[in-house]
Amino acid sequence: MLKFRRLSFHGLAGEQALSFSLLHGFRHLLLYSTSSSSLQSLADQLVHSLSFSRQQAFSISDKLVQTRRFSGPNKVSDPNVLRKADSVIGFLKQNGLDQSHIRDMVSSLPKILMCKVDKTLKPKFEVLQEHGFSGPDLAVVVSADPSILLCGLNSTILPVLRALGELLSTDDAVAIMKTMKGLKRSSFRTVANFLLPNIALFQNYGIPMELIRKHLLARPSAFVRSTKSLETILIRVEGKLGIPRNSRMFFYGVYLLSSNCERNIESKCQVFKSFGWSQSDIRELMRRGPNCFRLSEENIKKSLNYLMKELGCEPKFVISNVFLLTCSLESRLVPRYRILMVLKEKGLVRQNYAFPSAVKLSESQFLMKFVLPFEEVHQFYAKQTGVPVGAASSKLDEGVTQM
Repeated sequence: MLKFRRLSFHGLAGEQALSFSLLHGFRHLLLYSTSSSSLQSLADQLVHSLSFSRQQAFSISDKLVQTRRFSGPNKVSDPNVLRKADSVIGFLKQNGLDQSHIRDMVSSLPKILMCKVDKTLKPKFEVLQEHGFSGPDLAVVVSADPSILLCGLNSTILPVLRALGELLSTDDAVAIMKTMKGLKRSSFRTVANFLLPNIALFQNYGIPMELIRKHLLARPSAFVRSTKSLETILIRVEGKLGIPRNSRMFFYGVYLLSSNCERNIESKCQVFKSFGWSQSDIRELMRRGPNCFRLSEENIKKSLNYLMKELGCEPKFVISNVFLLTCSLESRLVPRYRILMVLKEKGLVRQNYAFPSAVKLSESQFLMKFVLPFEEVHQFYAKQTGVPVGAASSKLDEGVTQM
């Protein structure tokens, strides 16, 4: 049964209001009827041309029809709908996008199918190609953020491309677009509204562009926030964490405050205090290794238990070798310490060889220096790591060959 919404019309009463309400309801029914054939036809087209399941195709078609319904019945029943969609799909394929790229675009932004190729899509593709995005790179950028094609060419796209061109190579820009997709952000609008102003903010802090570029590529998410919010974080990194802007740890302080609230950080400080650390010890650790405070409280406790209670390390020693806290206890610290102790007991390495030096080595370096030359520890190494020396050596050989 069709249900009419209860409406209130000023100046209409009784039978007049009821008549107006009935007309409104029948108009809504008419719109639904005139759109159903378009919905069915468009769904069939999506199944045929892009291999969508029928359920997916109907969902996408329904979203598109619902959007177009606001423009009136002429737009809903427009006989050119299928022709437009076919034209858009054909254009995208001609410009290097495969079926998976186009499916992603249509799924996230169905109204892309109603764009005018010559007026909307073609000029923007040409500009992207002129700025170095072509072939696979172009496909990645456009499918990662199809809303680019709905942005203003002169107001958004060109300014962003010019700014990115001054800062990054095309490969770097594509990498950032991929990351933005993972963040479920509209990458081009995000770049315009946040990324570029925030890069300028770091530059105003005197941070070299090369360092900004390095961290931008490693962790773009830290740059995607309001400039005012980011500036507050930069102030706190220097003031609260005590990390000067010229320190190589400055960006790691930014990451810490970007992803942890003050209460969370304070709770981790209390863990260190429970192991006898003073406030000055904690502040020095924060200055030298802010990444330690991004660890979970459970992992911090496990590492401190091992380093301080089992190995007898003092806070000053841990602060001087801050990387020990961020290394895996099970796969790195414990096996390497035990292997080093066996070698010292057998007189195969000097007694004063420092444990942190062994931990710093890559797995292949550790294997070559402390395991392969000494048959006495081959079996012990396999027991500690769960990897036979022969298998570890084969992997090492493969790496050398590839180099």
